[in-house]
Amino acid sequence: MSYVFKKTRGIALSVLVGLLLGSEIKGPNYSGANYIYYHREQNPQKSSANIQSDMNELVQTKFNSIAIVLSQYVKDTNSYEIKPVEPKKINDLYIAIQDAKNKNITIMLKPHVNIADGTARERIKFKTEADWKKWFDNYEKFILQYAKIAKEQDLEMLCIGTELEGTVKRPEWGKIIREIKKEYPGKLIYSSIDYRVVPFWKELNYIGVNYYPWFKINKKEVSSEDIMAKIEKDSLFQNLRKLSIVENRKVIFTEWGYNYKCPEKETWTWFRGVEPTPNDQIMYYSAFLKLYEKYEKNDFLRGSFLWAWNSRNSNSEEKYSPKRNKPAVKILMTFFSDEKYPDSYFLN
Repeated sequence: MSYVFKKTRGIALSVLVGLLLGSEIKGPNYSGANYIYYHREQNPQKSSANIQSDMNELVQTKFNSIAIVLSQYVKDTNSYEIKPVEPKKINDLYIAIQDAKNKNITIMLKPHVNIADGTARERIKFKTEADWKKWFDNYEKFILQYAKIAKEQDLEMLCIGTELEGTVKRPEWGKIIREIKKEYPGKLIYSSIDYRVVPFWKELNYIGVNYYPWFKINKKEVSSEDIMAKIEKDSLFQNLRKLSIVENRKVIFTEWGYNYKCPEKETWTWFRGVEPTPNDQIMYYSAFLKLYEKYEKNDFLRGSFLWAWNSRNSNSEEKYSPKRNKPAVKILMTFFSDEKYPDSYFLN
């Protein structure tokens, strides 16, 4: 492939999930995946073995970074009580951190607040000031727990929130960010589903963007070039470059991916009148990464984290993960190596 990434002087210029390339790039280049561990094992030794196997897979796929995702839950969009973090999750987190460090994988800690009924996080919103206060008091306790762990473990980056756009215009975020900085001296990012509405980018080190294909292509036969043309028409990268200039911050794709078995009613998948297939995932990976390569030379991108890499103890198929779509894994690996594959190798 023409867009294979090279290595320059000790800096692994990663291509994979949207990493950077070119010796002119300054600063760290994050080529990562969101790592999701399912806390089902009661035996610590078995948990450790599973996590070590997961980390081996990540290394073999040539990732240099991971975002460790830990999810806590609220009952619904009007609930302000965030369930406390179970000790087992913290124990597994420490195991994952240590094993990633042993393999020289850079770590972002990325806590999520999910809604138990599956409603999108950005719909969290309250009607009264009293409820807003309770929510932010609880969220501050929640995120500061992870800020302390990030400091204690000397982690590269902390994600202060994910897709909480229903809350971001509240003034309480200023206090939360100040309190986080008191606890944790490392890099901060927010993971946005709509980067246009976030008012506090200048208070963080990076602009975090979650990007999934929201469009439909009305063709029976779709190529990666068709997908690239649609993304270009939507001006994704051009708009992010403008935002980077205005905010004086570089952009990291905190999530990007493709769900190749998503039902049509779910709007983050594009369709063409037939059931999505693993080949669609491959074509989307190819399109996104080619565009990433095209725009990284403008020096406003600092990396990306694929959604997602689920742990081996998952008892259900993770439809965003490329793990069960081997050609998709290979196309990711190609971006890290000097080995060249023709496009047809991945699409057969």
